[in-house]
Amino acid sequence: WNKFTENEYRKKKQYFISIEREYFYTCCGTHIINFMVKDSMNDMDDTISKICDSVKYVRGSPNQLHAFKQYVKAIDFNISIV
Repeated sequence: WNKFTENEYRKKKQYFISIEREYFYTCCGTHIINFMVKDSMNDMDDTISKICDSVKYVRGSPNQLHAFKQYVKAIDFNISIV
């Protein structure tokens, strides 16, 4: 955090954001936040993919859907299947 940046900050506070006492131009800060969100989404991507594949499998045929409903009923799980 040098004097030039500090002077710029004082002149144009609305163009800066602070993350853990580090100051960034707003466009740089939003870019960093975007990377963080994308990284989190990549971590969940595998799980979401498995859930989608499971739903496709269950809805693949009337017999599979019926078997799934029977299983849900057997374990007494409250779920609404559309």
